[in-house]
Amino acid sequence: MEVPQPETIDPEEAGQPISIAREVGSKDLYPLLRSAGLPCKKTHLHFADIAFLGNGPDDSMVSVGLEVKSLSDVLASIVSGRFSGHQLIGMMKCYEFRWLLVEGVWKTDPDTDSILVPRGRGNWVPIPSADREWKQRDLDSWFMTIEVLANFKIKIVHRWPGDRERKATVEFIKALHHRSEEH
Repeated sequence: MEVPQPETIDPEEAGQPISIAREVGSKDLYPLLRSAGLPCKKTHLHFADIAFLGNGPDDSMVSVGLEVKSLSDVLASIVSGRFSGHQLIGMMKCYEFRWLLVEGVWKTDPDTDSILVPRGRGNWVPIPSADREWKQRDLDSWFMTIEVLANFKIKIVHRWPGDRERKATVEFIKALHHRSEEH
């Protein structure tokens, strides 16, 4: 199967806008990134939530793809295999530099290794799941596999429940885009 290249990235376009997938889950980043002063456009991306061109080694243009997932999305991906069986493979074929940005807040119970998430004021509870109790080692193992076997970089940003501004996410994307323009 031939994997389409990110057709929305035009190396001749000035300012290298950020392409943002219009699909649910990504499109809410568009107004936040625009408000942060980033050039961006909504488009269809076959793989990744965000894509742009940046300066690579020897001033060559390189493609950058960024997938944004919440902690619950990551855990669902581990169970379903959708990310590793579809998105990851497509991103490996389309982008020279690949990022997985995970939004959420969690901590690990030091006695049980269970992943705990905030509930209410000051309460931390195991992640609600009908089929298993999630352990930090499950998450770490999956992250290591993605990093080592697929050459992804993983960034975890704090996003508290109810955080509509996604400030940490926006700041990371802004820094990544800025850094890719410098080189």
